[in-house]
Amino acid sequence: MKKCTLIAALTALALPAMAEDTAVLIGVDRYDEFRRVSGALDIMDAEADLRGAGFQVSTLSNGSARDTKRILTTFADGASADDRRVVGLSGRFA
Repeated sequence: MKKCTLIAALTALALPAMAEDTAVLIGVDRYDEFRRVSGALDIMDAEADLRGAGFQVSTLSNGSARDTKRILTTFADGASADDRRVVGLSGRFA
C-alpha cells in the first residue's frame, strides 16, 4: 500500500509536466554498516510514471556517496526558477 501511495503522490506532482521538468530517484537498500532496508528500491517504480508525465528522470540504485553527490549536483545545477523538480529518496541517508 505504501508503494502505491508513493507512486500516486509522485505522479500527482508530475501533472501537468513541462519539457524542462526533471526528477531524481535514489534508492539504497545495501549498506556496509547497517542492515538492509527492505523495499528501498521500490522508489524506482515511479520512474515510468514520471517519464510518462514528461519528466526527465535520473536514477541511482545503491550508489556510493560519490555517485550520490554527483547525481544530486547535476540535478541541482540544471535547475531554473520555472522548472519543477521531484526528488524521491528511499533508504537511509545521513
